[in-house]
Amino acid sequence: MVEGNYANGTKFGGMNTLTLATDYERVFYNRFVVIAGISRSGTSILGKIVGSLENVVYLFEPAIMRLLPPLAVNSSIDIDLVSKVLEGILFEDYYLQLIQGRNLNIKKSENSFTGNYQQMKAIREKWSKYERRNDALNDVYAGKFVFALKISELHPLLPILEKIFKGIRVIHIIRNGNAVISSSLKRGWYSDEYLNCYMTQLMRQGKPKVPWFVPIEDVEKFCRWNRETRVAYIWRILGKMAMDFGLGNNNYLELRYEDLIKDPKKVATSCEKLLGSQQTGLTMKHIFAIQNHTVSQHEDHSGSIAAEERPFFEEFMKELDYL
Repeated sequence: MVEGNYANGTKFGGMNTLTLATDYERVFYNRFVVIAGISRSGTSILGKIVGSLENVVYLFEPAIMRLLPPLAVNSSIDIDLVSKVLEGILFEDYYLQLIQGRNLNIKKSENSFTGNYQQMKAIREKWSKYERRNDALNDVYAGKFVFALKISELHPLLPILEKIFKGIRVIHIIRNGNAVISSSLKRGWYSDEYLNCYMTQLMRQGKPKVPWFVPIEDVEKFCRWNRETRVAYIWRILGKMAMDFGLGNNNYLELRYEDLIKDPKKVATSCEKLLGSQQTGLTMKHIFAIQNHTVSQHEDHSGSIAAEERPFFEEFMKELDYL
């Protein structure tokens, strides 16, 4: 137990002696949904569909999910403490603000634009209906809302998030590995400079730095690999993590990017069933936009992947019926 003293000498106990006034476990119980997928695999597009479903309160890439839960995975912080802090921050600083119509992104060009997920009319109604925190909590405790978020590279956190958010539902989207590599290269990702300066992840020390979820035994080779190999490796190991998590899990839905582009209405219906939420006019708007999307063709990057990683990449591609 961590203890200390106030200025007047009165003792105070550690965090494990404290509790929270709001029952956040009750808030999120069977109401929490995450979209998992590698960057450039369609998570943002899928998020627009999920976030536009009726009574879904949706977060686009809250960085706290990349910064706090890994500390519990690595036992740097006690999981009970992480649970309390994470649930409290997510609800008070993110979801409650959305329910009340506060701190909204009104920049239309961004994926987090609030208009992707709720109409202005609905926001105005929230301003009058949920003036006070307690007004919102009444509907929250009544189970009116589903809390959803998307953040890429979430896969290694799924087992610990399952412990924190009881009844968590997971939507995992997969895309052809060659397409993920091509798209990542165009963005300039996984260069040494990108790894050292631009990732919103906890990183292992190295030259360059390495994402925290890369096993220690693979750090040295990850540092010397080219960008194609790094992306191929991360696509493979994280994809397997999510698929292993989903085995025998009725709260797990696995989707393909290619199916989302080909038949977005069918994919939307699958998400609708998992969440128990109905499609809205905004959902149909996103479905229409996807139907008019032109699919890019991507080259085979196998020849550029390091020889020690290439067989594993090709094996996983075959397992997913991409080869």
